[in-house]
Amino acid sequence: MNKREKTMEELHKVLIVDDEKLVRDGLVRSVDWRAYGLYCAGSCADGLSGLDAVHTLSPDLVICDIRMPKMTGLEMMQRLRKEGNDVEVIFLTAYSDFTYARDALRLLAADYLLKPFEDEEFDEALRKVIRRRNWKIPERERCKEPILPETGTQSAIDPSLRDPVTKNVYCLRAMQVIKNHYGEKSLSVSTVADALGISDGYLSRVFRAGTGITPAAYITMVRMRNAKNLLRMHTYKVYEVADLCGYTDITYFSSTFKKVVGMSPTKFQNEES
Repeated sequence: MNKREKTMEELHKVLIVDDEKLVRDGLVRSVDWRAYGLYCAGSCADGLSGLDAVHTLSPDLVICDIRMPKMTGLEMMQRLRKEGNDVEVIFLTAYSDFTYARDALRLLAADYLLKPFEDEEFDEALRKVIRRRNWKIPERERCKEPILPETGTQSAIDPSLRDPVTKNVYCLRAMQVIKNHYGEKSLSVSTVADALGISDGYLSRVFRAGTGITPAAYITMVRMRNAKNLLRMHTYKVYEVADLCGYTDITYFSSTFKKVVGMSPTKFQNEES
């Protein structure tokens, strides 16, 4: 047995069952499963496929939507419980219905989360399962936060670089929202998350995992990239460029521009003449 096979055997298997592809893919790709001593063994788009997958994969944990085509999550778990399967389950739903919560408890669910849920809620739900089963959690590796560059050297947030390459649907949609609304003063991680119908924390986690930078850093990148283009035109004054790029404070705009580009917006405009 090689080292990789041994490592996989020591992890507990997770199955994702959700008919929303964005949610399904987001959970599969963005959660650091190994940090919890878990790994995602598969995903399904409906309860019937989920039932077959449980029989095939024998997961230790099922994270399951309730309302799905062909067979609901509750119906799927009812079938499994009748078979004597005691797999752990965390139910997800966009509907705040007491009946759902009651049925989930009857099926011995570890937790019941309303979409969109916060990172902290999902983290606690996973830890609740881990505590119930007495599974071990590996020590987490410390992650360093990205630092804004002080000069124009190449880095993740340098606006001269291309957009981060990603296939994650949430990331791509968030990037498009930011490009369309970078000039709005109200643009923030929260407004982008609202536009996608997910929580701030979930967007931050998915975006960081998919692109390597935070959504806030990407907002800055897009604004600075457009600020450079506007300054090159020599049509607008610096304070007008700041306003067009969503900044209400010219001092903050100038300071941010200098950190990212390596020179003040005035000097940049003069050198681009």
